[in-house]
Amino acid sequence: MQHALLYLLIAGGGLAVVYWAYSFFFDAQEKTKLRHDLASFLETYNAKGKEGIEALLDARESTANTDRDRFLIYVDEFGKRVAGDLKEWPAGARADNQVENIQFDFDILPYVLEDHDGDWLSIGTTFVDGSQLVMVQRVQSAEDRQEIFFDIFLASIAGLMLMLGWRAIHRTKMNRLLRTSAIRLSLRYTLFYILIAGGGLAVLYWTTSRYVDVQIRAGLQQHLTALQKKYDADGAAGIKKTLDVSDSDAAADNHRFTLYIDSSGNRIAGDLKGWPANAQTDGQVTNIWVEDDFIPNAPEDHDGYWPSVATIFDDGSRLLIVQSVKSAEELQDFIVGILISTLTTIIALTLLLGWRLGRQLLARVDQVNVTAGRILDGCLDKRIPITGAGDEFDELANKLNAMLDHINRLIHGMRQVTDNVAHDLRRPLTRIRSRLDFVLREPRDSMAYRESLEQTQKDIEDVLKTFNALLEIAQAEAGHFRGELGPLDISALATELGEMYADFLAEHGQALSLAIDAGLCVYGNRQLLAQVISNLIENAHKHAGAGARVELRVWRDGNEIALAVSDNGPGIPEDKRQYVLQRYTRLDAARSTTGNGLGLSLVNAVARLHAAGLSLEGSAPGLTVSLRFPSRKCPSR
Repeated sequence: MQHALLYLLIAGGGLAVVYWAYSFFFDAQEKTKLRHDLASFLETYNAKGKEGIEALLDARESTANTDRDRFLIYVDEFGKRVAGDLKEWPAGARADNQVENIQFDFDILPYVLEDHDGDWLSIGTTFVDGSQLVMVQRVQSAEDRQEIFFDIFLASIAGLMLMLGWRAIHRTKMNRLLRTSAIRLSLRYTLFYILIAGGGLAVLYWTTSRYVDVQIRAGLQQHLTALQKKYDADGAAGIKKTLDVSDSDAAADNHRFTLYIDSSGNRIAGDLKGWPANAQTDGQVTNIWVEDDFIPNAPEDHDGYWPSVATIFDDGSRLLIVQSVKSAEELQDFIVGILISTLTTIIALTLLLGWRLGRQLLARVDQVNVTAGRILDGCLDKRIPITGAGDEFDELANKLNAMLDHINRLIHGMRQVTDNVAHDLRRPLTRIRSRLDFVLREPRDSMAYRESLEQTQKDIEDVLKTFNALLEIAQAEAGHFRGELGPLDISALATELGEMYADFLAEHGQALSLAIDAGLCVYGNRQLLAQVISNLIENAHKHAGAGARVELRVWRDGNEIALAVSDNGPGIPEDKRQYVLQRYTRLDAARSTTGNGLGLSLVNAVARLHAAGLSLEGSAPGLTVSLRFPSRKCPSR
């Protein structure tokens, strides 16, 4: 508010100064014009005498119109009116060559002015023969000036309000709308459309103007040629007769004016009142300045540069034809109006479209922001709404929702892993603490110390295995694994591990059979794939039970290399097969066996790293875990 008041004071003070300066210079300019016109009358008097003044005023009076603001009267040495449009000498007017303000009876005006209550200036002079001339000029009144500057002041206030409103917009939601990409894009397209449409309409304007100009010039030349033929046939009488007929139905707003004069400059025919000084009789179409005083029944501001053509005949007579450009100017104004209307419509529609698009985009973005805010507040189950339109926002929302679901699963999995790690590490750490307390309570023999240390070492190895398995899973899932991927002979690796585990299972009353096709290669990491095969065989050994039969197979299946480990144990229920792939997942039936629940999780992570498909299927009885790798050509030895 303080800034608004300050702006008002500055604007008001500035306009007051401008008003004073405008009034001063306007009055000075009007007075200068009066002095200049009076000097012109003095020159006319000195050159042509009293008759020159009378002729000049008569010509002016004959073309007078009701929009004139300057009036004159010329009286003889006895004060009798000789010429001019004032009915009598204004009371209080002095003929002393000085400009002064004057008040007079407005009844002496030749007609009633629509607004005659303005300020009036007068200047008069006395010629050598005692005759006098006075001019009175209506000027803009102080009230009119105040009204104009009051309108300017109101416009300034409106501009100030717009500025303050714009500042307020920057503090509201509308500012976000104006800064959206849709609004900015619409503004770019608006400028683009303005340039295209403006260029096209400008070409249309130029083409139309050129066409009208060519038509006018061709018409003037044709008219001149026709009159020249008339002169050749009938002489000056033929031209006079033709012009008299054409002048009888002339209209000032759309008429071709003519003037035919003899060699002495006397008017023979035509409707123009005088020969313009700059008219050339060379038979070429040129633009000349035509005063209102030369045009019959001319409305206000009908003078201007008009196309004309003139010629001189053998007897010294001259013919002038000028064409009014009123119709051409109206056509040009019409085209300019179309140009402005079209550009305004384009701007309005483009901005409206941008505003609607901006609001729609902002509404969709707000949905994402609201959902993100709820998730930050702890509502992890919130998701971005889907409109069902199938547009890019729905596609983005689906992707973000899928990402949020995945993050939510990871968070739940992390919580489960944390709980399971705490549960699985609590028992070995508790045993280690209890064992240390036991051996430290009283002196023991060396065998007791050794046995306690061996058991403690075994518990620590179990803890390290758990952490190593977690680290390997994290590395496989993140791609930060030791070693490089490359062509690998999976047949040779499976054979090597199968032969090693065959003896191990035989010692525990179980059997491992191998069905491995030779020469099959995949693209992978030897250490990780060896860990996968070992985990699958050890899982079968632990959970299939005594006397179990385990089979390791590797074969080609189309464009894939398949690896499978099968057993005839109790298997895994179908509804639990995806569940056991998570970290620290151990089915109830397996709680009594050793392990940490990370074996199949590691297998799953390594399979994803190698772009291999992993499946768990029942083998009636038992379980078959298979991986399918893309086939690769084995490197030459």
